[in-house]
Amino acid sequence: MLELPKNTPDLVDTGLMLFREVGENLTIEAQAVERERGVVLSEMRTRDTPEFRAYKARSKVWYEGQLLADRMPIGTKEDVEGATRELIEEYYHRNYQPERAFLIVTGDIDQASTEKLIADIFGSWKGVGPNVADPDLGTPKQRSIVATSHIEPNLAERLTVTWFQPSGWEADTLEVRVGHSRWWMATAILNRRLERLARAEKPPFVSASVGRGENRGISNTFGMSVATKPGNWQRGMAAANQEVRRALEHGFTEGEIRRELKEWRASLEDAAGSASTRTTSDLASEIASDFSDGHVFTHPGVQLAIFEKYAPTLSPANVLAGLKEVVQGNGPVIVLTSNEPVQGGDAAIASAYEASSQVPVAEITRQDSKDFPYTSFGTAGTVTGRQHLDDLDVSLIQFSNGVRLNFKKTGFEKDTINVAVRFAGGLLALHKSKPGTYWMLPFSFSEGGLQKLTTDELEESTAGKIVGASLGLDDDAFEFDGKTRPQDMLLQMQLLAAYATDPAYRSNGLERLQASAESDLRSFSSSSGRVLFRESSGLLHSGDKRWAFPTLAQLQAIKMTDVKSAISPALADAPIEITVVGDINEDEVIKAVSATFAALPKRLTRFTEPAGARSVHFPSASTRVAYEHEGSVDQASAFVAWPTQEFYADRRKSRAITLMKEMIQVRLTDEFREAQGATYSPSAQTSFSTTYPGYGFLEASAETKPELVENFYKTLDRVVDEMKSGKFTDDLIDRARTPVVKNLEKSRLSNGYWQGALGDIQTEPRSIETIRTQIQDYADVTRQEIVDVANRFLVQARRIEIRVLPKKKQAMREPSICSFPAKAYVKLQLKVAAPCDKAA
Repeated sequence: MLELPKNTPDLVDTGLMLFREVGENLTIEAQAVERERGVVLSEMRTRDTPEFRAYKARSKVWYEGQLLADRMPIGTKEDVEGATRELIEEYYHRNYQPERAFLIVTGDIDQASTEKLIADIFGSWKGVGPNVADPDLGTPKQRSIVATSHIEPNLAERLTVTWFQPSGWEADTLEVRVGHSRWWMATAILNRRLERLARAEKPPFVSASVGRGENRGISNTFGMSVATKPGNWQRGMAAANQEVRRALEHGFTEGEIRRELKEWRASLEDAAGSASTRTTSDLASEIASDFSDGHVFTHPGVQLAIFEKYAPTLSPANVLAGLKEVVQGNGPVIVLTSNEPVQGGDAAIASAYEASSQVPVAEITRQDSKDFPYTSFGTAGTVTGRQHLDDLDVSLIQFSNGVRLNFKKTGFEKDTINVAVRFAGGLLALHKSKPGTYWMLPFSFSEGGLQKLTTDELEESTAGKIVGASLGLDDDAFEFDGKTRPQDMLLQMQLLAAYATDPAYRSNGLERLQASAESDLRSFSSSSGRVLFRESSGLLHSGDKRWAFPTLAQLQAIKMTDVKSAISPALADAPIEITVVGDINEDEVIKAVSATFAALPKRLTRFTEPAGARSVHFPSASTRVAYEHEGSVDQASAFVAWPTQEFYADRRKSRAITLMKEMIQVRLTDEFREAQGATYSPSAQTSFSTTYPGYGFLEASAETKPELVENFYKTLDRVVDEMKSGKFTDDLIDRARTPVVKNLEKSRLSNGYWQGALGDIQTEPRSIETIRTQIQDYADVTRQEIVDVANRFLVQARRIEIRVLPKKKQAMREPSICSFPAKAYVKLQLKVAAPCDKAA
């Protein structure tokens, strides 16, 4: 994909010419092959985690007898090391043929002239050599139950049960989509049931899901994936298996289907409503994805019309028939990944599955739905102050109870509205004596639901509406976020206000996190990059426990009373600043806020922070530390950080530092990646606080081989010397500056940018000038300013170095995989994110 900054004829012509060059005229120079060989080997090292090794082990069993079992896309170390220029050239000419090419152009273009240009540029393209047929990828192996385990340290406990059918291609017709809608509905209801089990008291698993997959040319699959607390795989597998059997034996209810239809229709209506403002890059990606999957690219409005044709056909009988069609095939293939061997081996896994399949299952217990009860929050608040920033087209509004509202009307995404509600507090409100609270609080709070509604009941009561409520922590604020549409704006504000005023603090979410904590924490020893993540944050904050990585005991010690004590004071009376950005009129927003947050009791003008909450410091002296990881012996990480400044100490200097950081990344890419082939992705980052006085830092890092760690530091030292001496070219400045400016120009055409930029614009008025000067500052930063900040901040006396190397004389069990054939039964597949996956 090539995204052009303008639609001028000469630039479009150049872009298409470059694609024609890619298709026919790659030089594949021998030196480039050698450079990239090291880069790909570095990528391979980076990927070499317990999870990836488990994925490869599953694939070996899943696709036994098929090419995919032995051909991961990245290949093997031997493949990469032995790849010659001639082999790559042969592959290029065999596959880069015009008959295999699919060109997509989207954007503000003249269709007729662009089609002619494409014909002129690509019409003479002739492939080199014959257009060879694709290889036969093989068919799924005929087999009954196969139980397999993959055991190695630092691996989370997860189990998949999968059935395989031969891959068959069918034209994407209306009739086919109607047929597919039956199993789509069945899997949606099943996943809703499994999530309800995960939220129950003493749940059998941390998370579970079912899904159908179409791997073209290889197989169609149906399966379930279950993530469990260590040692709990039998109970988790049995519960998920029995839930699928419950559906197969007893079917679904009218109420369940109605609920999913509401969600489905609302999602399609939302997509159709915003279709006219889809970005050109998103369109191109969607077209390419549909083409790859053999689907017809369909406008969201057409998708909605098709939905209305098949929605009336989705009866309990039809949905059950759809489930039975896909829950069949070869298998099941059961794969358990864990850090501990299974007592009784893989035969025990097969026996446990067969035993669970004999347990009688009762019909689903019907649950009565509840209406959303949070519709009144008191007398509507009144507007007491109003200011409009003409150059930014932003309204700043104050209400009688002290709530502030920032509003910007945009047309970037039709009928789409971003909402953020910030309560002063955040990390400032967390007690230093409770490490890990930042990790546990958001999910635990949200999953606790509301006093009048459990999380399941809440989702049921808002089915068919486009609303959301996620909680995040900023340095100085707790923030609720949601995305909605004009007709649901009032409900969106009511939902957020309900979480602010009547949270239930149920412990089910916290318990789910604690159930997975042992596996999650253990995974942070499994690679150099994860160890670096685990150790760097606490070190760069001088051991402040709000940023220190928690131990298992510390996470298990956290109670819901700790979650409540951290956030409830802020929800009760801390200052509130609301930001609304999107396609809605200002009066409608004011009305919704007046009826909810502005109707609450008067807020404090300032949040009372714990003593010393803003006392955060970068280490005062140069430090070198080394850690060990328990992963691949050819994997290491090198890291450097220097203290800089808080953002508002000098806005212009902060931007000069950011531009210098971009230059450092370009030079590390040139030298350590391209010239030396020593890493896949060198990184440079900046962090400027707007909360902690004087706090900020610049960091640089790379994953590489252990024997090349010191070479990273030597390369970085040369780059730093260039920055300090000014011995860098104008071209380097341009290569760093241009993407920064262009990305800012593009991002400012999105709701997400303005939601973030305006989030505290009244609490922190300096942010107004920050927005105004952002692009111009980056465009104007001079060579001398870069040299000045390099000499001021990149000093050896405050430099922190972290090395992460393989553990010496590791007494680790080798990964093992084995299989036990047994007799046949039924079928299912994977796809689940444990609550801590994002943190990991």
